[in-house]
Amino acid sequence: MITNEAYWVIIERRNELAIELAQVKKTLEATKAMEQVAVQEKQVEFLTLMIEELRQLNYRIAKAEEAAKKEG
Repeated sequence: MITNEAYWVIIERRNELAIELAQVKKTLEATKAMEQVAVQEKQVEFLTLMIEELRQLNYRIAKAEEAAKKEG
C-alpha cells in the first residue's frame, strides 16, 4: 500500500512532468513554426527569381517585337 507521503510525492512528480511536457510541446511548436518560415522564405526567394526571369523575358520579347516592326 502507498503511504500518504509517497502518494503526494507521486502527484508532485506527475505535475512536474506535465509542466515539462507542456514546455516541450511549446518548443516543438516553435520549431515547426521556424521551419515553416524557412520554407516560406525559400519559396519567396524562388518566386522572386522567377519574376525577375519573366521580366527579362518580357523585355527581350518587347525588343524583338520592336525590331520586327522596324523590319516589317
